[in-house]
This record gives sequence, structure tokens and C-alpha cells, in this order.
Amino acid sequence: MSHFTNLYHEEYARLLLLDIFPKWDLDLQHGDKPDLQDENNDIGIEVTSAIDSETVERLAYGARLLGRAVTEKDKKNFGGELILNEQGNVIAAAPYKEARTFENVSEIEKVIKNKREKFCNYKKFSINGLYISGMFTLNTEELSTLKLMEHAPFDFVMIGCINAVCFWRKTDICSYFVSSEQRLAYHEKAQAYEIKKQQSKRNKDYHS
Repeated sequence: MSHFTNLYHEEYARLLLLDIFPKWDLDLQHGDKPDLQDENNDIGIEVTSAIDSETVERLAYGARLLGRAVTEKDKKNFGGELILNEQGNVIAAAPYKEARTFENVSEIEKVIKNKREKFCNYKKFSINGLYISGMFTLNTEELSTLKLMEHAPFDFVMIGCINAVCFWRKTDICSYFVSSEQRLAYHEKAQAYEIKKQQSKRNKDYHS
């Protein structure tokens, strides 16, 4: 069964945003164009990813290692960085050991451009945001470069990095730390949601 589909990314983003911004009193529900909708607060958030196919494959492999002890062969096959708890079990799997400087900014720029062109087809809210899932880190220089870019027509952009979420509005960017334990919890819940939805669709197709 495949993982890290749109269903996964949308539920992961929803869970993360509810935790990080409790003062917003969000009531995010799954929708379409945009993917997350809060009718009570008049907020719509489109969810997408800046993850290439190689990274997707590594993420899928890393997901199979979560929660268990690993061998040297596992580490070699994964190729990225595995974070272990005191018991020696994997609690987080980063697809790359080193940041790929500025490839990240380029990917983010492509994603924003793509979603900007599709914005006219989205349901409009008072506040329209874009959440970009990316398994990378952003250094200070990269963040400074982002500030010079244009993210309109979105009111804000959130970038889900490996260990933080960057909230970008106009020329202001702030980061919110996300612990390994939180990421593992989001992953497990998002994966369960994805599997449930895929199973439901298969059952529906079977009986139709």
C-alpha cells in the first residue's frame, strides 16, 4: 500500500496546525479546493508538497522503520538520518543527512507558482493560506531569500520542514519547533487516516 498520498499530507497538516495554533481556535475540515476549510473562522488552506520522487521513496522506506529497532542494513538502505529513542527504536526518519541548500527554495518557488495559477478555481475565504510539506530544513540565508519572494494571492504560506513549521506572511517569517514525538504522532494518525480512506474507497468501488 502506498503512503504519503494527498490524503496523508492533508491530515498531517491539519493535525499539526491544530496543535501549533491553539489560539486560532481552528475547526479545520477536509474539503476540496482548498483542502482544509474552516467555515467558522472563514479560513481556507490549500495543502501541497515540495517533495521529489526520490524523497518520497525514502520517506516510504523510513515509515516502515518507525517504532522498531533497526539493523545496519536498514540504515544503509535508508540512506538518511534515523533518530532513535532511549530504547533504540526509530522515532523519526529524515530522508537526507545534509540539507540540500537552495534546492529547497527553488522547489518552494515552483510550488507557489503552480498553486497561484490554480487559485482562481478555489473557493475563496477571508483568509486564504497555502501549506507546503517539505522534508528539508531551511537555513537563515534561505529564509532571507524567501522574504524577497511574492506569495500572493495567498495571505500566508506555511512550510512544514523536518523539525519546524515556518509561517511566512509578506516579509515576516517565524518558526515553530516540532518535536520528534509530535512528528511521530502526526505521522501515525495521518497514516491511519490515509489507510482508512483508501479502504473505504475500495469497499465503495467493490459494491458499486
